[in-house]
Amino acid sequence: MLFAALTLNFSALAQLPDGSIAPDFTATDIDGNEWNLYQLLDEGKTVILEFTATWNSIDWNYAQSGVLNDLYSTFGPNGSENLMVFKLESDELTTEADLNGTGAATT
Repeated sequence: MLFAALTLNFSALAQLPDGSIAPDFTATDIDGNEWNLYQLLDEGKTVILEFTATWNSIDWNYAQSGVLNDLYSTFGPNGSENLMVFKLESDELTTEADLNGTGAATT
């Protein structure tokens, strides 16, 4: 199962209004893989971006519910291959150790 934890350096305070077009971006995950939003969409994939923080217990509880894991298992590379799920770390102070669950700022 692939969940790509990406870090983006921008400030996002709210979601885009209905009918908006998401801005294109390219980001590198913690495994060194590069991903481009518009390329994935051009391939016909649905892309889910989950903005989270390693220290946030509400985010952790949501992740533990398995909702996105179930979607990814069914529609990701081992299923129909038409869904990508990216967990985006939203705290610029998060360390690589935090992303791997071994840092001080993890739930």
